[in-house]
Amino acid sequence: MSLKRYDEARANLQMVVDRDGARYPISYFHLARVFESQGDLKQAEEFFREQRRPFPLENPQFLLDVSRVRELQGNFKGALEAMEQYLHLIKQQGQTPSWSDERLTALREKGVRCPGSQTNIQ
Repeated sequence: MSLKRYDEARANLQMVVDRDGARYPISYFHLARVFESQGDLKQAEEFFREQRRPFPLENPQFLLDVSRVRELQGNFKGALEAMEQYLHLIKQQGQTPSWSDERLTALREKGVRCPGSQTNIQ
């Protein structure tokens, strides 16, 4: 990926995901980043969501990635939902990011300006 050989990276990562994705969930993250780099945001979202299966509550970080790609797709309601889920889980761990209120406000404003944005609730 660092060499920007995305097609080669995608093919190799896809083999890892197909063979041992549950064992190496980080491979889903890297594959999602390849798809995001290539502009395939739907596929990127799918692989970001897939990376959480082995550890759904231990690491809510994937929700930030899901929120980002949903926002890039114009799915502001879905982006907001993912961000709210992230903040709920992170607050359960005793953390409150300093940027959270500002981020939620920005997503809510985008959703109001674009009320027809799609949602994709899990």
